[in-house]
Amino acid sequence: MQHGVLLLGLLIAGCSWLEQGAIVLPPGAAYARSFAPQDEPHAPEQVDSALCWIVLGDWGTGGAVQRRVAAAMSALARRAPVHFILSVGDNIYPAGVRSAQDPQWESKFARIYADSLLQVPWYPVLGNHDYRGDPDAQIAYSRRNPLWHMPARYYVVEKPLPDGTLAAFVALDTQQLLNGNPQQRARQLRWLEEQLRRSSAQWKFVFGHHPLRSAGLYGENATLLRLLKPIFERYGVAVYFCGHEHDLQLLKHPEDGFYCVVSGAGSSARPTGYSAASIFAAAEPGFVYAQLRKQRLSLWVIDSAGRIRYRLDVPQRRELQ
Repeated sequence: MQHGVLLLGLLIAGCSWLEQGAIVLPPGAAYARSFAPQDEPHAPEQVDSALCWIVLGDWGTGGAVQRRVAAAMSALARRAPVHFILSVGDNIYPAGVRSAQDPQWESKFARIYADSLLQVPWYPVLGNHDYRGDPDAQIAYSRRNPLWHMPARYYVVEKPLPDGTLAAFVALDTQQLLNGNPQQRARQLRWLEEQLRRSSAQWKFVFGHHPLRSAGLYGENATLLRLLKPIFERYGVAVYFCGHEHDLQLLKHPEDGFYCVVSGAGSSARPTGYSAASIFAAAEPGFVYAQLRKQRLSLWVIDSAGRIRYRLDVPQRRELQ
C-alpha cells in the first residue's frame, strides 16, 4: 500500500455505502483498483516526443491550499514539460468575476501561478461558480492576459505532436447544457457533434466542468450522460476531463469507450468515493498531468505535496464505423 492508498476490498474505518454503490473515502484517503509491482509509479520526465499538459479545476480561492497545489505544479514543471493547462471550471471563487479588470484575476490567478514555468497557455471552461459572476468577463479577460485563451463559452483547440499526430481539445459549457434553455442546449450539442465529425485529429478529448461519471459527492450526471455519451462514442472521444467534485478520480465505466478524469481539487478537497467504474480516487488536493504520444496517453495523479499517487495509460481509440 502506497501513501495511504487503499487496495480493492480493503475498507477503512468509518466508510459507508452510498446510494449509488460507492464507498466513502474521508479526506486524505485514496483508493486504487490495482498497482503495478514497482514501489512507486514511474515518474514523468523530460520528453521531446510528447504533448504535455496539466488538468486543474476548482482552484480560484487565493488560499493556502491553492498555493500548495501551485507549488506542486511548479515542481513538476521543473522535471517534465508543461505545454499548456486545461482549467476545468470554477476558476474564481466564490462567485466568479464581475469584469475583465476584477482584482481577483491578480490575487487568485496571476500571483498564484507566477512561476515562469507555468507561464503557458491556459484553456479554461466555465463552472457553476463562474456563472455567479459575469461569464463573459472571463472571455474578455483573454484580451487582457495573453496566457488566458477563452474565445467563447465553448470552443475547440487543436495541438500537433512533434511527429505530426493531431490532438483536438473540445471545451464545453456544461452549466449551459444543464441549466440553459432548450435552444442553447440544442445549439451547443449541434456544434459539438459538428466539431467532432469534421475533426481529422487522431486523438479527441473533451473537457467541461461537470462530470459524467463520478463516485464523489455529486455522483453520475444522468443528464450529461444522456446528452454527451452517444456523441462521445460515435466520434471516438478518448477522455473527458472535468472538475466540480473537489477530489481526484480516474474512471472507466464498463459501458463506456471513453475514460473520465476528475481533477477538481485545485484549492480544496472533500470526501469522495469509489465504485465499480473507479480506477483511482483520492480525497486530497492536487491535479492531473498528461503526456500524449502517438499511440498512448499517460496520466499521473499528483497531490499537493508533489507526490505521484497513480499512473494510468490510455490507449488510442477510433470512431465507430
